[in-house]
Amino acid sequence: MKRFRPPATAVVIPVPAAAPAVAGTEPGMPPHVTLLWPFARRVRDPHRRGLAAIAGRHEPFDFALTRVGEFPGVVYLAPEPAAPFVTLVRAIADTWPRHQPYGGAYPDVIPHLTVRLGGGPLTDDERAQLEALLPIRCHATEILLLTPDGAGWREDYRVPLTSA
Repeated sequence: MKRFRPPATAVVIPVPAAAPAVAGTEPGMPPHVTLLWPFARRVRDPHRRGLAAIAGRHEPFDFALTRVGEFPGVVYLAPEPAAPFVTLVRAIADTWPRHQPYGGAYPDVIPHLTVRLGGGPLTDDERAQLEALLPIRCHATEILLLTPDGAGWREDYRVPLTSA
């Protein structure tokens, strides 16, 4: 008998200011920059305490979504500066070394806010529509831990960035 393994959670920075640019996301998934996915399959108190400790060492920060980019099958907006996101990703991956960004599939962390998954490359009109929204000024204030719930995602834990 095969043992059931629940889907992995995600650790993200929510970006509500980007909502006008994001097309049809999964239910419960806010516009966001991913810090770590896949994360733990079962969230426990040590995960929450660890995320709280990391958030407690990092200040809220301003950033802007400044350009449109594409990976194969993904359209995204790039945040500037990217360094605070990379720092948070490294802090989380250092705390839980067996949980690497995107399962360790990519050697570099490229912070991004996904606008669209699937489909072909952007048309010139689609690119122009997205670029007309830029820059989108944003403020990172918290880390969310999201859990898949079968119909989409639900918030499992929220912790503010609070470094003194």
